Amino acid sequence: MKSLTLSPVLFGMDLRSLGQDWSQALRLMAHWPVIRWLTPQYITRLTPEQGPQFDCLEHAGQATAGPLQAQASPFVGRVLPASQVLWHTLQLPSLSGDALESAVLLEAQRLSPFAPEDQIWAYALAPGASPETRTVLLAMTARHLLPQSLSADQEIWAQHPGTATLLMFKGFGEARRYRQVKLWRGLNLCLVALTLLVFSAAAVTPSAQLHFRQVQAYDAFIDITHKAAPAMAERERMTQANAQVQQLQTVISSRMIPENVLLLLTRYLPDDTYLIVLDIKGNKVNITGQTPNAIALMQQLGKQPGVSKVVAPNPARREGNKETFNIEFTLEPVAVVDPV
Repeated sequence: MKSLTLSPVLFGMDLRSLGQDWSQALRLMAHWPVIRWLTPQYITRLTPEQGPQFDCLEHAGQATAGPLQAQASPFVGRVLPASQVLWHTLQLPSLSGDALESAVLLEAQRLSPFAPEDQIWAYALAPGASPETRTVLLAMTARHLLPQSLSADQEIWAQHPGTATLLMFKGFGEARRYRQVKLWRGLNLCLVALTLLVFSAAAVTPSAQLHFRQVQAYDAFIDITHKAAPAMAERERMTQANAQVQQLQTVISSRMIPENVLLLLTRYLPDDTYLIVLDIKGNKVNITGQTPNAIALMQQLGKQPGVSKVVAPNPARREGNKETFNIEFTLEPVAVVDPV
């Protein structure tokens, strides 16, 4: 049976180096100006082989001697005698990060007279390097040369002869100081993140309040609409009923009452005229009857109030001393007042 083998390569990326890449990225991020500003720095009080104590502030593995501070530092170290440290100045290509450290390690192994397991070394970039090369200051010593009285919490430093440049050998008491630096840097970053979160919340709160008020107003409007729906339906039905009543009133007001029409015609027609047919359609009145003079009757009707458009659909016919007429006219409703 063929055994199952898992490849550490995914999409062309070696997963074994993923942790190293992240670690290098985090180390590079620690050099950002904002992160450096939030990173606390602690003074290390160094004790040389000969001479008084002095304080230094470590940065990227190197430091410069400074005056003794009034307040005692919780971090202490020892400065190795100059006779126990080998110094070399290297010219390396323009490298950075892990590549530079690997190149320095190769040079240290080549130049060191000590056994690889006994060797300790430190390096720092010297000023004045050209863009093509890097000048590296290398310090080397051996573990068996360290003082016997060295405690676990003491750092190991070396001072370059003739200058105030100090280099720190890693792997000793500096781990305690680094833990303190990482702890307070993390706390500072958390405080900055919390401050940004508070400011963001303060900036978003007015807009969020307006949005919530809008949602509440919309919900209240929908609720009121649902509650007012029956009343609105009743109001709509009442409005329709009022409109129908108004239409009915309009029809009734424009409707010709036959009794009023007869009363008006009685007043408008002369005594020697009588009607045979009276036809009322809306405000159109058609009368047929006999009169001595049909034309004079039409002229008299046209002068009466409320009478207009007097026409004769059929010509008058004379029968003896009377003329049979057919007259049509429009009669507007007028108030009929009985004579006292």
